[in-house]
Amino acid sequence: MNYGKPYICSILITLDTKMSKKNIHQRLRQFLGKNLLHTINGKPFYFYYNAFSKEKWNTNKDLLANPKNMNDASNLFLEIVQESAEKELKWFVCSRQVGLSDSNFQRAMNAIRNRHLSVQLGENTKIDLGVLNYLVQINKNQLDVKIDINHTPVINSHTARLMRELYIIHNKYNLPYKIRPEQEQLKIILLKWFNDNYVLDQKKSIGYPRRQLLEECNDFLVREFGDSRIMYCHDAVWRWLLKDIINVDDTEKGSSYLRLPVWKKNKQSGGIHVNTRTSSGPAGEYTLEKRQQFRTKKRKLNARELDTTRKKNENIKKKKQQSSE
Repeated sequence: MNYGKPYICSILITLDTKMSKKNIHQRLRQFLGKNLLHTINGKPFYFYYNAFSKEKWNTNKDLLANPKNMNDASNLFLEIVQESAEKELKWFVCSRQVGLSDSNFQRAMNAIRNRHLSVQLGENTKIDLGVLNYLVQINKNQLDVKIDINHTPVINSHTARLMRELYIIHNKYNLPYKIRPEQEQLKIILLKWFNDNYVLDQKKSIGYPRRQLLEECNDFLVREFGDSRIMYCHDAVWRWLLKDIINVDDTEKGSSYLRLPVWKKNKQSGGIHVNTRTSSGPAGEYTLEKRQQFRTKKRKLNARELDTTRKKNENIKKKKQQSSE
């Protein structure tokens, strides 16, 4: 049976090093080629992964059946994965070193998983797609390690003034404090902001526009902390707010455009502001009277509205004729 040429079901990796005018898929091939073909003790890196992938696993495929009886090549592969989180691997080429941003790196990886059955090196060597998961993990570990080693934060005058104020308060009142990671800080700040200004809608009425909620979140962050950090729809902290606090998981439901089950608090009356629709789009009213409430004044009726008006007048005439008879 003819299954076609190998490159139809496999991604072919080469070591072309020219960086100009390359798309994200070509850059990813360069990333894969440099790392998988790197030699360790006279053998390429993919050799150790192949040895590890052939080990026996349990029925759930999440634990090794005999971890104490692994061969030397499998042990070396696991040691490399472990070392990638602890120190810099001089030979490993990160995604950013081949011109791939973090988002484009993930996009290109997803394209390989969805389009190919294996990773092909040369004409005869094929590696299963499971190696991509380990390369993604090693790449993430190495980015964290290299950024921590080489990155020096920029401290402006306002930040330095706040650091001095923390130092004075700590010494004066003996208050212990710890600088939290950015995501942990934002989660605490956004949780308090959301609970102070919004309430979850248990009646499942008209939802709150998610773009409006995001804009109000950014207005709050800029007003309180300046424009050095704003939130985006794909931000990990924003995804956390939607999933864990508002109970909307876009990744499972595919509802990234639906309104949110949220009401805004009315601080003057102690109640809520009831959500209303402000458009006549697919989610709004289709009757002519309702649509005209949102029309621009003096704008002529479009073809659909003219047809609706004609049918409405015909129906009125028919009802009058039937009533007269």
